[in-house]
Amino acid sequence: MNKEAKSPIIRLEDEIDMCIHLINLIRNFSISNEEVLAIISQNGYVQKAKLLDDQRLDKEEKMLYLSPILKRIIDALIDADPSLDLVNQRYACDYLTIKARLLKSCDTLHIDPKTLISYIQKAKDTILQCHMVEYTIPKLLKEANVELAQEIIGYIENQNYHYGSYRLIADYYGRKADEKGFFAMLKKCDLRKEVWDIVFIKSNFLEAYSAKYSLEKGLEMAKRKEFGKSFLPAVLNPYLAKKSFKEIEHLMEQEADFDAPKLYLKEQIFTQSFNANQKNQTMENFYFLMTKLIEIPSKIRLENSDFSLRDNLWSSIGEGLIDHNYEHFKKEIAICIQKISHRVLKNSLKSALKKVMPKIQNGIVTIRL
Repeated sequence: MNKEAKSPIIRLEDEIDMCIHLINLIRNFSISNEEVLAIISQNGYVQKAKLLDDQRLDKEEKMLYLSPILKRIIDALIDADPSLDLVNQRYACDYLTIKARLLKSCDTLHIDPKTLISYIQKAKDTILQCHMVEYTIPKLLKEANVELAQEIIGYIENQNYHYGSYRLIADYYGRKADEKGFFAMLKKCDLRKEVWDIVFIKSNFLEAYSAKYSLEKGLEMAKRKEFGKSFLPAVLNPYLAKKSFKEIEHLMEQEADFDAPKLYLKEQIFTQSFNANQKNQTMENFYFLMTKLIEIPSKIRLENSDFSLRDNLWSSIGEGLIDHNYEHFKKEIAICIQKISHRVLKNSLKSALKKVMPKIQNGIVTIRL
């Protein structure tokens, strides 16, 4: 009796090696598309991809299966427009999807940091090195292995790409309110790039520092040249959940730096307090906030946002009411939606509202969107 031939079994870890090799190939612009196709064929990647897809542990996310990824690469190389340079010809190879498959495999197989480092060393492309290092660093920080986290940044050959990894470590120190470690890393973070990210990291540090040491020490820290008045809301943030509007107003009256009309610090802090402390979600406080927010010019925006400050605050208030006080603030939630100018934020708040609205017979609802 003929026995049915069994498909050869290959290690699931081979998928990681294949993804790294594929990225090394398509990002190597010193070799031709024909050479890349020949190497793919010589390694039998089409057959291996099918085997790995059949064996894969995570059956969801069909777009991340290796076979369609490989087909997309091969088609892009065959159909490449010769009038374009290699960088643009290979754009359709879709580096980001291959990288997503690679990191998904690392997640699924629970690859430990030591093994991840061995994979990083196989990466030849700077962007891939960067993404893999930034994927590995949080795992090392979870083990409090800061020394090794800093060491592997050196595997990114182009130093211009080191700043993202240093930001991960700076944020680690910041959330621990480790002043020495935070400022040491901050110097390496290239503060000119992705400023919104730096604002986030600095805010996290000030919030943690204020919570650990005291509001007074947090306010003093915010006076350093690395921060400034715009970071004061972060200093107060740890205390907002337990304080009333009157108590917060009293705190701000004690510190002259809060009196910064062009920064609208008080409006930001009252909004944070409204959401952080459910006891502050009263009609009186809502309409007090309303009188404050309508005075903010539409052109004012924060460094770390694509939307106006006014739209952000109305959206934040609306979300807080939907999450905690929908039944008592239906009219006020509708006002929040009405006051938002940007379509993206307006639609986002409408979607959040629809998720909590009761199913009323015949589709009749009490709030007009």
